[in-house]
Amino acid sequence: MPHKGCLKKAALPCLAFVIFLFATPGLKRIREAFDAGPNPRVSKFPNLSNLDLSENDDKYLVVPNGVCDRSHTFLVYVLARANGFERRELIRRTWGNTSMYNDGGCITHGFNVRVIFAMGLSPNTTSVNRTRLSHDVAQYGDIWIGRFEDTYENVVLKGVGMLSWINDTCDGDRVDFVVKTDEDVFPNLFALLRRMWAMVSTRKQSRWPHFFCLKQKNAKVIREARSKYAVSYEEFNEEYYPTYCLGALYAISRQAVSLIIEGINRTGTFRMEDVYLTGIAPRADRTDLSLRYAEMLYRETPTWSKSYKKSFSAYHRLKFIHKLPMNMYERVVLWLIAQYCEH
Repeated sequence: MPHKGCLKKAALPCLAFVIFLFATPGLKRIREAFDAGPNPRVSKFPNLSNLDLSENDDKYLVVPNGVCDRSHTFLVYVLARANGFERRELIRRTWGNTSMYNDGGCITHGFNVRVIFAMGLSPNTTSVNRTRLSHDVAQYGDIWIGRFEDTYENVVLKGVGMLSWINDTCDGDRVDFVVKTDEDVFPNLFALLRRMWAMVSTRKQSRWPHFFCLKQKNAKVIREARSKYAVSYEEFNEEYYPTYCLGALYAISRQAVSLIIEGINRTGTFRMEDVYLTGIAPRADRTDLSLRYAEMLYRETPTWSKSYKKSFSAYHRLKFIHKLPMNMYERVVLWLIAQYCEH
């Protein structure tokens, strides 16, 4: 149901949209999938309540099961916070509800879509929240936890750990694309799936770009100490970063995962996750390597306050939006269902 703010600002257009959404037969099944919410994947209940990271030698504390059981997996991992329960529930209920895409979803593609939340585990997390997190792991089976503290400085370890786990777990013929995003980003998976499947169906994998993203070229390194993006000369001694992908959302081919892992094994980590994983690591000791990037557009949030109709129409053509207000998630999903699903 659209948010009540929408009804106040544009009662008749919203009412017409709701009638259309429920009355169109071709949308009934996908609307039911949206209303039903996430499909639980029950797994073994892990006891995280009294876990001491310093005494645990496991490479990964928690891994989801069955991620790569099917071919043509389209794997989305979300860099999340262990205590971000509300945000994860919202994602599972909206754009991360894979029931809208899998098993005869409303757009034509052959992917097996999976959404995984990647996080560390902070010693400051209360025992109550650890117990709640344990229940989430058991109920949904969509959480990956690395053996490191969940801090801003360790964000890069989430990406390194996830890609390492994917490289170790998923055969090359099982995963076609890996998509990375953040918990405050709303991806338009309908648009991404449609575009990516068109590429897969051509069977010309050698011509795929390695990265699909908002490309950052000739980005100058920030040195001002007051910025959270500040980098010292000891960390990175060049004035400009190599071409890389903006970290809010990027998609990489399975070949790119292997390139990145090879680079990680040859160089030390760098705390700017997007620069490191999509710019530095793939080129480590391979200065002659030509990486391929495909542009991916996005729109910042403030435009949404000007015109709902105009903004929705624009978003239909975009791949993601950053910092979308949480109270707009369901409205955007309903709009995308109406735009992409056959009727």
